[in-house]
Amino acid sequence: MIVRDIAKISLSNLGRRKVRTLLTTSGVIVGILTIVTMVSLGIGVQEQMLRNVRALGMETIFVQPATEEQNVFTMFMQLAQPKRTRIITPAIVAQFKQMDGVSQVTPEVDFAVPMVLKYDGQQTAAFPGSSRVQNPFQATVVMVAGRSLSTNEPSGLVIGEVLARELGVRNVASMVGQEVTVELEQPRGDQLDLPIKVVGVSNGRTLEVAFGDKVRLKEWWFNKQNLLETDGYDVVMVKASSLSKVTPLAKQLEDMGYKVQTLLSMVDLANRMVAIMQTMLASVGALATFVASLGIVNTMIMAIYERTREIGILKALGASRGDILRLFMTEAGLIGLMGGIVGLILGWLLGLGLDWVAHQYIGSQGITITDPFFMVNGWLIFGALAFGTLVGLFAGIYPASRAARLDPIAALRHE
Repeated sequence: MIVRDIAKISLSNLGRRKVRTLLTTSGVIVGILTIVTMVSLGIGVQEQMLRNVRALGMETIFVQPATEEQNVFTMFMQLAQPKRTRIITPAIVAQFKQMDGVSQVTPEVDFAVPMVLKYDGQQTAAFPGSSRVQNPFQATVVMVAGRSLSTNEPSGLVIGEVLARELGVRNVASMVGQEVTVELEQPRGDQLDLPIKVVGVSNGRTLEVAFGDKVRLKEWWFNKQNLLETDGYDVVMVKASSLSKVTPLAKQLEDMGYKVQTLLSMVDLANRMVAIMQTMLASVGALATFVASLGIVNTMIMAIYERTREIGILKALGASRGDILRLFMTEAGLIGLMGGIVGLILGWLLGLGLDWVAHQYIGSQGITITDPFFMVNGWLIFGALAFGTLVGLFAGIYPASRAARLDPIAALRHE
């Protein structure tokens, strides 16, 4: 039999028992749907991460002060900070700028303490976010009015439009140029009110404080003067002039006694974590698809019993064992392929639905992320269809070989 005849007969045979074929295919559909949904989530998260990394540039090196190791108790204390054994002072930053292969140096301090914002008789709680220097994988902030904060800006505030409305402001753009009072209260009861001028309004519920204001707030919080000289910066972003300079610079900075991370190493670590997550999630779908293969085996064996006489007639007309084997293998492969196609479509639609729900929930929390969480690429499409087909072919090996071995005379006598 030629390929066209085998395909025609296989499709005709699958159409005889439409309900049984549908039920058998449903197992493959569920498995492929699960795989596509879970893997597309991993692809979407990975793409978001890489997009943010590309915005910073792969030449970026993050340098942090060396610290002594924390024990179990201090690690989980909210306000505990590990003692720094080698700090990054303004003088050290000046040294970084003079190093061969360095094109840009951006120092930053971290001050993530709950605050109360006061404006025109209204107040609301807020939590300042980290800068792009401290968290390169965070969502991009979109400006609604005004401008964003520049590096090492002495004073200024970028407030999220959700926070602005919580302060009773309807026209959020009107806040640009106005002063908002930032209130801090220490556990011991001391209180500080620091008026800061708003330079911009961003999307969501974000709050960004200028570098100079963060230093002043941190000095008051820890009751220290000249904080940059005594404790130094929390992180410094060093940008190499080219990718070839990244590794030598990172080694040189490590030799100076600092903690060093490159975007290349961070991306590699993140990719490994995503790969592990995808493998774990996809294994659930693979297990479901394996269970579905048992259904295919059962369906094909039942088909052999029902079509024993038909097999005998085909052999009497000259069909070889190979023809019968290919016929039943084709039917099993078609079941897997159809399950792969439907599972891929449903998985893509489910991903779209879950992506919409995730964006709605995140938006309700005052965070705006425009990029999709679930992404289906060409490799996933090909992989899902190929995996579904292979599962069908694998499941059809035993029934097909059993059909091929049937004795034609005994098959013709079968009732």
